[in-house]
Formats: sequence, structure tokens, C-alpha cells
Amino acid sequence: MESYSYRRFRGFTLIELVAVILILGILATVALPRFINLQTDARNSTLMAVKGQIESQANLVFSQLAVVGLADRNPARTDPVTGGGYFGNEPANNPFNNICGQDCYFIYGTPSASATTIPSLIENIGQDQELVFAGYHSNDWVAQGVTGTNVVATFSFRDNVNIAAQPGQNSLKSDNCYIWYSGARADRSYRAGVVPCE
Repeated sequence: MESYSYRRFRGFTLIELVAVILILGILATVALPRFINLQTDARNSTLMAVKGQIESQANLVFSQLAVVGLADRNPARTDPVTGGGYFGNEPANNPFNNICGQDCYFIYGTPSASATTIPSLIENIGQDQELVFAGYHSNDWVAQGVTGTNVVATFSFRDNVNIAAQPGQNSLKSDNCYIWYSGARADRSYRAGVVPCE
């Protein structure tokens, strides 16, 4: 006959539990700020990458419009607000006629700073995307080379934007963490930049 001996297993003492909780608390206070900085760095990197996409698309648009003779002012449009550009569906030889039509507006051969032009040309910006048109930002942008207008289009992460029914009514929640863009004018090319996340 075999005899079974039962060992008594004991749990952790209160002091051991408190020590483990204290060590975990210290590790969390040290690691959490580093983790938050990684998120901010990742968001800033995303903004820089998308700014590069916008610049590449603006250069591509210019070359496509220049080939068909639409890289200058539209002589039929004298409205100073629109800058004398072309909608994507005018004239008939516009290469963007079947791409974005009336949703796009091109000024001096570059995408305008409208609520729909850049999102129509770049897949990962739009009302249903993580990056959205974030409204118009009025400011003194001369130091960044923006002349001929004091308003630029902004694009930011969805959680930094007050989303409206129409993209043109969206607005930024905070004055950081966005891309700004201004279409070309008679005296300059397009301008784009990033206001980093904090």
C-alpha cells in the first residue's frame, strides 16, 4: 500500500505581494512616458510621410496639367477667391476629368487647398480615413513662403479633428499635429509643411 503525503502549498505573503506591486508601479512610471513619446514620434513620422505624398502628387499634377497647357491661370475665370484655376472637369482635355471632376480644383497647375482636391487625389486622406481634411487655418504664413492668401488647408488625424457632415466644415481640435498645404499662386509654387504633434 502506498502512502500519499500531502504537501502544504502556501500562497504569497502580503509583503511579497506589496513588493511586486511596488516594482510594477515603478516600472510603469518609467516606461509609460517613453511609450507616449514613441506614439508621438510615430504620428509625426506619419505626418511627414503624408506631406511627402502630397508634394509628390502636386509635382505629378503639375506635369500632367503642363502637358495639356493648363498649368497657368485660367483666362476664363477672374474670381480672386478661386485664384483663376480649373475644376477637374474643365476644359475637356483636363487629365483629371474622369478622376475627380468637379471635386478637384487646380490652381497654377497644382492642387488647390480645397476640402476635396487633395483627398480626391491621395487614397489615405478622406472623411472615412485615419487622416482627414481638418479645415482651413488662417494665420500669417508668409514666413513659410505662403503669399497671395492667408489661409491654408490642414490635414490631421481623425482624433484631432471635429468631423462635420461636409469636409469643408471640419475643424482642428488643437493647434498642433497637422499638415498644412497651400496651392500655387502667380508668384510662387505650392507650399506644404508639418506642425508636429506635442
